[in-house]
Amino acid sequence: MVEQNEGQIKQIKSINLDKDVVSAFPYISLGTLFITLFLLLIFGGWYLSSSNVLKKTEEQIGSVNTELSSLKDLDQKTTAFSGAVKNIESVLSQKTRWSPIFKELERVTPKDIVCTSFSVEESKAVLIEGYGPSLGSVAKLLAAFSGSKSFSNPVLTSVNVSDNKAHFSMTVTASLKEGK
Repeated sequence: MVEQNEGQIKQIKSINLDKDVVSAFPYISLGTLFITLFLLLIFGGWYLSSSNVLKKTEEQIGSVNTELSSLKDLDQKTTAFSGAVKNIESVLSQKTRWSPIFKELERVTPKDIVCTSFSVEESKAVLIEGYGPSLGSVAKLLAAFSGSKSFSNPVLTSVNVSDNKAHFSMTVTASLKEGK
């Protein structure tokens, strides 16, 4: 360091470059090394954490893509199932409902009449065959069909009496309802 007194320069301490700089060099090098290592640790940690975050993000993207493909498969299955349900509903709406006809047949048939055959043609003509204890029972059956909501135009096609039974064959027109 240098001091200045009224125009004079006075040297207080001189620096010996060989001695002062060379003796401080290991400390400067060591400080630089520590700073470099510290910076390497910080940047290395940042790099590793960013690559870890990137890996986790890629894994999440993969799992989301897997879920998306399974949802697409489910959507296709749902669409196919909906189409099948619509087809079944269409078929059922065109199907003839037989249970009301059988309920009406049971309701109008007298207790002493036994039906042995029941068949329906495409023209909705119903052929019924059976037997009863007397011709009077067959006449009651014919009258019951005349007053029915589900059957009309009863026609007795044949009657014969044998074995103390009146065997009959008749046709009626059925009002078959379609749909549910």
